[in-house]
Amino acid sequence: MRSTTKPTAPRRQRTEDRRPQIADAALRILATKGAGHLTAAALGREVGIADSTIFRHYRDMDEVVLAAIDRVRMLLDSTYPPNGGSPLGRLRALFLARLALICDHPEVLRLASSDRLEQVAGPEGARRLRATIQQSRDFIETCLREAQAQGEVAASLDVTVLGWIVRGTLQVAVAAATGQRSPAPRAPEAVWSVLEQLLRGAPAPDRAP
Repeated sequence: MRSTTKPTAPRRQRTEDRRPQIADAALRILATKGAGHLTAAALGREVGIADSTIFRHYRDMDEVVLAAIDRVRMLLDSTYPPNGGSPLGRLRALFLARLALICDHPEVLRLASSDRLEQVAGPEGARRLRATIQQSRDFIETCLREAQAQGEVAASLDVTVLGWIVRGTLQVAVAAATGQRSPAPRAPEAVWSVLEQLLRGAPAPDRAP
């Protein structure tokens, strides 16, 4: 006998719940397909809603992009360690937190280190994005300078170049985590261990003849 019970209609989610879902979907589309694929229809498919529903939660696509940028900023801000402790310890905490973020949101650091998000950001979005990227650079270089002053990092090493190495290592980890490079991601502590040796200027171990 055929059931006459009607299927339950999906419950409409509140705006405060749906908005971050849409922002995260925009990030995924930008990271994997590029700015040309960021449309209301693509967002609707990614989230599982009608494309017209997008505009119940956002005024237009420009506001969606700003929300995606603020989502990047919020996630990156959550990785900064509290004040206190050694400067190299704070840098280690940031580095490991960013690597953990890659596992959960690989699109975030990938976008933060590329120009894909800025392509659709508009003047205000680009300003917010550049400020976020500069904040990361300043934090890393401040930790390195303080570490040099305290003898944790070799004083002979150029802080700007060391900052490139730290940020570059994170970018390579993003590429590995998102399948852009063939090597599999290494354990976070193992990556930091190698990087810390470079920062401290530790001599290479003697090799057996």
